[in-house]
Amino acid sequence: MRKKIDFYAILGIPRSSSETEIEAAYDHLMQQLESDGHSLEAKQLGNRINLLNQAYWALSDRGRRASYDFSLDRPDTPLQFS
Repeated sequence: MRKKIDFYAILGIPRSSSETEIEAAYDHLMQQLESDGHSLEAKQLGNRINLLNQAYWALSDRGRRASYDFSLDRPDTPLQFS
C-alpha cells in the first residue's frame, strides 16, 4: 500500500491548526512560489503548486478534513472523500 501524503506537512502546520491557520499557511507558501525568489524548475514548481492545492482542498473543508484525518489515523483505510 502506498504511503499517504501528509497534507499537514506540505503546508507546514500541525494537525491542530484552525481553518484560518490553514488558509494563512497556504497563502504564504503560494506567495513564496509566485515570487521570483524560488529556485525551482518549471516542472518542480508545477508539482509543488499541485501539492499545495491538493492539501488546501482537503484541509479547508470540515468534512473533507475529517475524512482525511480519519484515514491518517487508520493506515489501512483508503482515503476517500464523499
